[in-house]
Amino acid sequence: MVLKRYWKEILFFSAITAYYIVGIAPDMTWLSQGGDAFDYVIGSKNMWAVRPTGYPTYIMIGWLFERLPFNDFWNLGLLSALSSVATCVFIFLTIKHLTGNKLAPYIGAVTYAGAFLVWTQSVIPEVYTLTTLLMVMATYFALRGRWYVTAAVLAFGVGTHHLIVFAVVPLLGYLVYQRKEGLTTAKVPVCLGIGILGLLAYLQTHLCVVGEQTTTGLDRVVADSLGTLGFLYSLPLNYTWFRLTELVPVLLTSVGVGLVLPFFLIGLHKSNPEIPRGPRWLLSALAVLPISYYALGFLPMWIVYMVPGIAFLCILIGYGASRLPYKRLLFIFLLVPVALMGMNLAFYDLGRSVDPSPTTARQFYNQLDSIPDGAIFYIHTWGEPWLATYYYLVENEYRFNMIFQSEIIHKGEHYTGYLESQGVNMPEGLKHDPMTALPVGKYADYDCFENFDTDWYLTDLRALNPGRPIYASVGKTNEAKYDKLHFTIMDITDIIGIRSNLIEVTPFGE
Repeated sequence: MVLKRYWKEILFFSAITAYYIVGIAPDMTWLSQGGDAFDYVIGSKNMWAVRPTGYPTYIMIGWLFERLPFNDFWNLGLLSALSSVATCVFIFLTIKHLTGNKLAPYIGAVTYAGAFLVWTQSVIPEVYTLTTLLMVMATYFALRGRWYVTAAVLAFGVGTHHLIVFAVVPLLGYLVYQRKEGLTTAKVPVCLGIGILGLLAYLQTHLCVVGEQTTTGLDRVVADSLGTLGFLYSLPLNYTWFRLTELVPVLLTSVGVGLVLPFFLIGLHKSNPEIPRGPRWLLSALAVLPISYYALGFLPMWIVYMVPGIAFLCILIGYGASRLPYKRLLFIFLLVPVALMGMNLAFYDLGRSVDPSPTTARQFYNQLDSIPDGAIFYIHTWGEPWLATYYYLVENEYRFNMIFQSEIIHKGEHYTGYLESQGVNMPEGLKHDPMTALPVGKYADYDCFENFDTDWYLTDLRALNPGRPIYASVGKTNEAKYDKLHFTIMDITDIIGIRSNLIEVTPFGE
């Protein structure tokens, strides 16, 4: 009976589920922001703490997914994909609750499914789709007046990503508004109390730190936990123009022509019984805040922070579709997202089209077998090779020592001391100027990432460790000594004294 009654919805969401599962990257890949995928796989597989902000809820759910008998990276990719499918379901339910329209929920849900930015985060191990799911789910229950369920969902989300704050604050404001208008009897202190219970998830972060050279480090556990409260490093408005030039095309390739539909909600007043003012303002805030966070932000990688904003924008798109006076045009807003879904599969299919198997990350990983036992492997600042190597060392019982340049710069003498305790004789560690908090020393000045003298450092490292083979990760091409996406491995005798514009590296596979 249920199948017969809801056959359209079942067929619709089954198609979306198949679309996402087919697109999951089959293996490790560099094509993620900051190499986080390696971090999450290591943490989830071993129930360890990971980088700021800890993500304990994600790690604990990921631990269950890592028990599946498939590729470690595919397992967590499945978690991302299923989170996006579930988000589509709650977008559908939210629009249906708000409008009662038969077609509008399909438009909102399929728009989210076809969003390019959402797709890129739904096929790899990442935390954004799970966080978005919890934000949308909490909003749905809030609009249904089930505030204690909303608080429980947000408590669950506290252990995912600090983006959850962009749901907590607007929903708390909406609760206060409803209390003032006499629309709910839910008590604010009770909701806050339920939400605070979500901090208990961070016991996993505190209790599951393993060793010093993990993806978090013993001295950063507290910072990892507190980071969930949200942070704004700076809002340098001189970067805003560059952010906007990226934001507009990403929005267009995500929601397409649906971008016009929310405008049909403008001008509706409180006196209109069909669309109360509160939900409209709530959804607008939930859409605008994450998108503005990126648009006004400093780091270009924060573009993935727009995923929750796109989800709520899709709800507004479905909302607007219900108000579109030209009903014959609605089919366009269904066909365009379907076309975008096809483009995602055809042109951004990790492991097949963009980064075909064996992926460049897998090729790098396999090259680590060529490093002899007891060797030293030095890795440049960019994070992906470090995390891929750490994943390798965990899987292969730490058969050589790894030095990560970024930790030399960030932790200075503390990190140097740790490596020396592991049997590596280290050059003089960097010290941090208490007036500027910037590292100073003979290998780097204030612009430590760009001007760190790697050749000099490696020369001293070799002199302090005579007889030990030393390797370093270098760029795949001769255009860049340290290419973020393509790395290979060389003995430092082939590197020292050769500047970046002269280096020649054999490509993968040759």
